[in-house]
Amino acid sequence: MSEIRYCPKCQRNVDISPWDTTSVIILIILLILGIILGIIYLVYKLVKTKRCPVCGTLEMDLESPRYEKFDHSATTFCTNCGKEIPAGSKFCPECGFAKN
Repeated sequence: MSEIRYCPKCQRNVDISPWDTTSVIILIILLILGIILGIIYLVYKLVKTKRCPVCGTLEMDLESPRYEKFDHSATTFCTNCGKEIPAGSKFCPECGFAKN
């Protein structure tokens, strides 16, 4: 089940759900290997603080999803550190990460 929220920092809708396919597979494997490991992983996923997967903004700062169209061509943000990347730049000036 996905939890879509709007992140005002990166200006996009993001999925903050802790349960993706990989997490479910890891949980099943850990439960098979040992019930204790599976329970520990399950508790970890349930209490882990939800954040924006792009910039790390906490769940309490995220808003309801927005579905109108945004113009992202004027302003882009680094997917690695979340800093603003100037138009026409191929790399983030903060961390050097390649722009998508």
